[in-house]
Amino acid sequence: MRRRQPRWILAGVLAMVIGALGSVALWTQLADTSSVLRLNRTVYRGDVIRAQDLSPVTVGRLNGLDVVPADAMGTVVGKPARTDIAEGGLLTRASVGREDLPAGRAIVGLRLPEGRVPRIPLEPGTPVLLVEATPDQSGAAAATRAFRAEINRAVESSYDQVATLVDVSVARRDAEDVARLAAAGRIILVRGS
Repeated sequence: MRRRQPRWILAGVLAMVIGALGSVALWTQLADTSSVLRLNRTVYRGDVIRAQDLSPVTVGRLNGLDVVPADAMGTVVGKPARTDIAEGGLLTRASVGREDLPAGRAIVGLRLPEGRVPRIPLEPGTPVLLVEATPDQSGAAAATRAFRAEINRAVESSYDQVATLVDVSVARRDAEDVARLAAAGRIILVRGS
């Protein structure tokens, strides 16, 4: 008859304990999941979030990240994005809702005809100049004033495809002048640095 060696018995017991602890850790990791919302397309600051932009995804523990649960989809649909959110990104509570305007700022919507806005992409946060174009004696446009601004919402084409729509943030003291000039078709948007 063979004698049992305590060293092998101890190794077997230790292997079982390590296996049990690993199983408990794996189960805890998998059991601690939640269903949250992710973006199906890139949403830019100011864009209204639509139901088709969102889908539920199951994720593990997200320490310190205040994500929107999938069952709260109705609370975010129809609200604007406060930040740019990349496709596939998780939706956080801080990235949804009306953006507070800084003191002394105003948002002005512009409808600019072709040739009055650069054709390069202008993302939210891009600094721009709004230049007043006043016809001179010969009928050519002459620049007279310029207003510093920042793109507030991604640039898009009008429904009739003949103009570009853009929301800009300007100093509150300039908002009325910019709006009047835009209504008169006398604004040229220049990409700043």
